[in-house]
Amino acid sequence: MSTKPFDDLPSLPPTVDFAVPEIFTAIIEASNALARLDEVSDLLENSSVFLNAIPVLEAQASSQIEQIVTTNDAIFRANVSGTKPDVATNLALRLRRSITLGAEVAESRGITATLASTICSEILGHEMQPRKTQGTVIQSNLKTIYTPPSPNVLPRLLAEWESFVNKGDQLHPLIIMALAHYQFEAIHPFSDGNGRTGRVLNVLLLVNSGLLKQPVLQMSREIEARRNDYYRLINEVTTKGNWVEWVVFMLEVVAAGAKDSAKKLKAITMLQLTFGERFESRPKLVQLLFEKPYCQIGHVVERCGVTRATAANWLESLEKQGALGSVVSGREKFFVNRELLEVLNG
Repeated sequence: MSTKPFDDLPSLPPTVDFAVPEIFTAIIEASNALARLDEVSDLLENSSVFLNAIPVLEAQASSQIEQIVTTNDAIFRANVSGTKPDVATNLALRLRRSITLGAEVAESRGITATLASTICSEILGHEMQPRKTQGTVIQSNLKTIYTPPSPNVLPRLLAEWESFVNKGDQLHPLIIMALAHYQFEAIHPFSDGNGRTGRVLNVLLLVNSGLLKQPVLQMSREIEARRNDYYRLINEVTTKGNWVEWVVFMLEVVAAGAKDSAKKLKAITMLQLTFGERFESRPKLVQLLFEKPYCQIGHVVERCGVTRATAANWLESLEKQGALGSVVSGREKFFVNRELLEVLNG
């Protein structure tokens, strides 16, 4: 492929017939999976549990796609620790916060290019605006296979992308999400963070369209598992106009992610409902332990309004009962809800 910038990126929607059986089937499967995920999340009395947990899983997997390697446990621990996390974990924490922040902004202002800048800025920890220089070329086997559009055409391309994602009356929202994701990655508007930003936008598009009530969908784990297909199909849209297979792939990712997220939420719900039956504990404390899998004495003091001595006794009692584990890191001691982490890591 030529190394010339891809300034003539076609506008959306493409002139392709999406009314084909494989897309109908994929839409039904993904829509049903999202509906079941909403049903499961509605059953969980304490919504803070899954709003804390699932975005962590998404952040870890999305970071891993970019070769930023950390663990779910490290993210949960760093989120409550006073110790500065390592670089990879800090980036994942920022990605997690970008999901929450993005959801808040999207609810009030919609899906916009400004929202994309806000998300990317949160991920990277400094202000990110559309690049003023040529984007990073994509290579394979030392050959350039894609050169992003020139900076001077970015305002037009981003305005077209924003217009497309907000029309909502021309195609099914799942198809819009798939097309918009390709377009965003093809535009490559920022000097860094485009992949992670685009994957956050996927979830927010589904929430904004009404297909999902909360940003509790984990898609990046499935993309990571099928990363060769992901990058192959992105390239085939550019080189061959292979839109149908790309859309089917992305809808399969949504369906698989929704099923996995629902499975985890069901298991979390059962763990929390039966915790008080299996261990001597207090409702407020149980709620806290599921919101923060890594819990410290100070968290119990703040949430439950008890002394440090009482908080310590409660946590140590649960540890003796086998309900919690504990980890000491430097001067910090964490009481760990290992059952919850096993579900989330499964």
